[in-house]
Amino acid sequence: MPGLDGFAVLRKIRQTSRIPAIMLTAKDQDYDKILGLELGADDYITKPYNPLEVVARIKAQLRRNYDYRQEIKEEKQELSWRGVRMNLEEGTVKRGERSIEVTSTEFGILKMFLERPGAIFTKRQIFERVWEEPYAGDDNTVMVHISNLRKKLEEGEEGTPLIRTVKGLGYKAEK
Repeated sequence: MPGLDGFAVLRKIRQTSRIPAIMLTAKDQDYDKILGLELGADDYITKPYNPLEVVARIKAQLRRNYDYRQEIKEEKQELSWRGVRMNLEEGTVKRGERSIEVTSTEFGILKMFLERPGAIFTKRQIFERVWEEPYAGDDNTVMVHISNLRKKLEEGEEGTPLIRTVKGLGYKAEK
């Protein structure tokens, strides 16, 4: 390789990444193999090599580093927070044992809050995520849905609101 050798390239890669790295080289001395592995190579293959073996070793590294057997990571089917439970598969919301009827928009807003309790969401963030279109600056739309959602959820068990307005910033689900 012009400029840098494989060891220098591997050092640079390891400064910023843990991506799987296989060294394919003509250097076949034990010292070189040990150095390559010590520097962070996940495998070390010397020339001459069998191309089918190289492919098999690449697949092995990918299996080790990325679980391809699990095609779709199962998403959490239920979110819960401060006595509110949301079943994402069934589209239901409960507070304790009481079912709460919510619109699809309210469901989307509540889902945002339950996924990240304590995080502050601006009206723009809420609108763009729930309505899936650019924010047009209509604060009333978001405010009305938040207000309706608050009424349906009522006060928290400790007497503090479940959804709080953070002046000048937006809304957050109280932890």
